[in-house]
Amino acid sequence: MTLATSQQVLDFWFEELTPKQWFIKSDDLDRTITERFGETLAAAARCECWQWRETPAGRVAEIVVLDQFSRN
Repeated sequence: MTLATSQQVLDFWFEELTPKQWFIKSDDLDRTITERFGETLAAAARCECWQWRETPAGRVAEIVVLDQFSRN
């Protein structure tokens, strides 16, 4: 598994998912997030995605990973 880019995170969260999916419990979505972004979440939790903070979009991606993906 490799780390996702900040753009991949944003594309997934804002393009692939609907806002409704952000608020409902789904084992399938949890599994998808774990498979696609589990390693990225672990890296972000270790502050290894700090370079994302250099752009506004990167900051949003880091927030999505740490705040939303961690819930799944």
